[in-house]
Amino acid sequence: MIVRDIRYAFRSLTVRHNRAFTLATVLTFALGIGAATAIFSIVHAVLLAPLPYGTADRVVHVVGRNVSRGLPEFSVSTPDFLSWRERTKSFESIAALSGEGVNLGAAGRFERVEGVRASASLWDVLEMPLVAGRAFTPAEDTLGGAPVVILGEGIWRTRFGADPALVGRAITVNGASHTVVGIAPQDVGFSTAIAAWLPLAPDPETYGRGDRRLEVVARLAPGVTLAQAQAELDAVSTALATEFPDTNLGWDGAIESSRAWIVGEEARQRLLVLLAAVVVLMLVACTNVANLQIARAAARQREMGVRQALGAARGRLVAQMITENALLAGIGGVLGLALAYAALQAAIAVLPPTTPRLAAFALDWRAALIAVSVAAATAIAFGLLPALAAMRTQLAAVLQQMGRSSVDGQRGPLREILVVVQFTLATVLVVAAALLAQHLDRLQRTSLGFRADQLLVARMTLPQESENIDLTPHLALYDRLLAEIRGIPGVRSVGITSEIPLGEFDTSMMVAPGAGTALTYEHESVQARWRVVSSDYLAALGVPLLRGRAFAAGNAPSRSMILSEGLAKRLFPNGDAVGQTVRLGNGQVRNIVG
Repeated sequence: MIVRDIRYAFRSLTVRHNRAFTLATVLTFALGIGAATAIFSIVHAVLLAPLPYGTADRVVHVVGRNVSRGLPEFSVSTPDFLSWRERTKSFESIAALSGEGVNLGAAGRFERVEGVRASASLWDVLEMPLVAGRAFTPAEDTLGGAPVVILGEGIWRTRFGADPALVGRAITVNGASHTVVGIAPQDVGFSTAIAAWLPLAPDPETYGRGDRRLEVVARLAPGVTLAQAQAELDAVSTALATEFPDTNLGWDGAIESSRAWIVGEEARQRLLVLLAAVVVLMLVACTNVANLQIARAAARQREMGVRQALGAARGRLVAQMITENALLAGIGGVLGLALAYAALQAAIAVLPPTTPRLAAFALDWRAALIAVSVAAATAIAFGLLPALAAMRTQLAAVLQQMGRSSVDGQRGPLREILVVVQFTLATVLVVAAALLAQHLDRLQRTSLGFRADQLLVARMTLPQESENIDLTPHLALYDRLLAEIRGIPGVRSVGITSEIPLGEFDTSMMVAPGAGTALTYEHESVQARWRVVSSDYLAALGVPLLRGRAFAAGNAPSRSMILSEGLAKRLFPNGDAVGQTVRLGNGQVRNIVG
């Protein structure tokens, strides 16, 4: 019986006069189900799915902050981290990490990858098992400890063929031999791009309390709440500010959940807005299908009346209508799930590896089931109208109307309501899309601060012979490379930088006006991003110099610095910055030349 109903439903939906209706309904369902499933799957992965940590609700992020200086969230210095580790009891374990580029070498091939220096206690904080091998030992996480490395699962698979025997072997990291002791999961919650983990080996003598560069994560002790841990951290911060007023006055720590750290409030709000938009889109799709079903009902009323007069039982008519519309929803659902899967794969391929929870993007079958169920319920509910109407209509009346349905008048108000609802929802989507398009257009027109047209970028990784790099051979190679590139026809200028604008690796430092032996982080100091560049780098980018000069050519040691206009105005609001000096967080003094 069911097979016969399916066969008849398929034949009915594919006859010539029904093909347009069938195609419109299936495509509408596919679009609504595909969009709803893809977006909800992303929202679930980012905002709802459990983080890959043991008892993840006890894993927290601890940041430094200085409200008086407008720094609500900042990195933590090495001595402050050590003081927190020694003086707090609210944390079962606490760890710090700091990102840095790493030169990874094997078999004569060198590659610049994203690396992290992390405390040996990090894996205790996260309670994440390694794919293979072990974590760092406390002895390895000290100055002079054995040179070891943990590789990320991604590079282990792509570069080393997932060789299990790699653990225990030596590879070259930053020019020195390191023993591979473990393989870390690619998805560690806060990143999917880390290729190499090195011991942090915190050194409070080299990195003082004013040098804030660490991210800190901790695991709350059993029974300790966020409020209790925050109160203890406040007390410790107050004591440190009293003991070290030059560097810690006004600074304290703030605790937030690990998800708030990984996702961020801005990303969370954007996802919720996107989820609301796709819900509206799903409602538009359902009301569109409802209108199609009602429009088709009048055409089918006579068919239903004739079939009933010829002996068809009312139950059989209802079963047939349910089968037809379930088939429509099923086909639309299959196509929608294919669209959702393709959209998720495209998102994984296009989005940067720093996207929150990117590795967790996967088709959520609960979202798919809900979307298909809503679609099927809509199709069946409004598809039953012709059958139910036919049951109340006599055959003679149907034949007399010659296609003019008495139920048209009965359904008029419902159809009008659906049209109004559909128009309203569609208007909301159109207005939102127009605003988004306007915003994107403004972004496209916004100046980046450099000329991106006709600009080509290449990344190089040069081998290192030791941890303490001798730049002399590298600089000679750069000079030869620049000279050869300048000789290429059509090349107007060429430069070298430690990191391209808007690049993956971002570094910052504290800067204050004037000279001196040390920077004590007075209120006039500013946190600023920096790059190391060649003399013609700004010319290659098309960035004009407003005042002063570019760097002098050549590789002679230089203490020159060029400031951005914004930083110059902040540091020297009452005069020209050119010719002035600034102090850096590492104690260096630089001369402003442009």
